[in-house]
Amino acid sequence: MGTSIHLVLKVILFSLSLLFLTGCDSDAQETEALKTEKLSEEKRAQHLLITQTHAALKKWFRYYNLQDEADTLFKLREVWETDLLSGQVTDDWQKLYKANRKLFKPDPSEKFVLDLYTSRLILEKGKRKYKVRVTSPDSEAAIVDPKTGEKVRLIFCNAACQFHDGWWRNEKEIIVVGLIQGFDNKTLHPAIWHINLYTQHVQQFTAEVAANPDKSKNYLLDNVWEEL
Repeated sequence: MGTSIHLVLKVILFSLSLLFLTGCDSDAQETEALKTEKLSEEKRAQHLLITQTHAALKKWFRYYNLQDEADTLFKLREVWETDLLSGQVTDDWQKLYKANRKLFKPDPSEKFVLDLYTSRLILEKGKRKYKVRVTSPDSEAAIVDPKTGEKVRLIFCNAACQFHDGWWRNEKEIIVVGLIQGFDNKTLHPAIWHINLYTQHVQQFTAEVAANPDKSKNYLLDNVWEEL
C-alpha cells in the first residue's frame, strides 16, 4: 500500500514538473513573441520615418546618393532628451528673417519656424545693405515664434556634425538631416535627427555608409548659403 502511495506521489510530482516546464516554455515564447512584435513595430516606424523624410527632402538625399533603399542604410544610434533652452532672438535675427524667409521652415500652423542656420550667421552692415557672414562651425536646431521673438533650442552640435536641412513632420515632430563624424573622427556620415516635441526626445539615425560628396562641393554652400 505504501509503495502505491509513493508511486502515485512520484507520478504527481513528475506531472507537475512537466506542467511547470510547459508553462515556462509558454511564457518564454509569449515574451519572445512580444519582443518580436515590438521590434517589428519599431522597424515599421523607422521605415515610415525615413521614407517620408526622403520624399520631403529629395535634394539632400540626391546630394549624398541615398535615393535607393535609404531606409536600410540608417541605423538608430542614439536617443537623448531635447535641450529646450529658451531665450529671445536679437534684432539682427529679425532682420535676417525678414530678408531671407526661405532659410526658415514654418510649422503646419505657421506660428513657429524651424531655424537651423542663424546661430552660425552674423549680419554686417555694408554701404547699401546688410551682408551675411558665416562665423561658426557649430550647428543648432531651434524653433522660434517670429511674433514674440521667443526661441527654444532643441539640439546643438559642435564641429563634429552639421545640420543641413529639415522639415516638420507634424506640429509635434521635427526632422533634421545633415552629417555627423564617424567613430574614426575623420569620415562624415549622413544622419537624421528625429525630434519629438511631445516626448521631448531625440533619435539619431546614422547611415552605415560614409558621405563621399565631391571634395569641391559642400551642401550648405551649394544649397543654403546661396540663398543669402
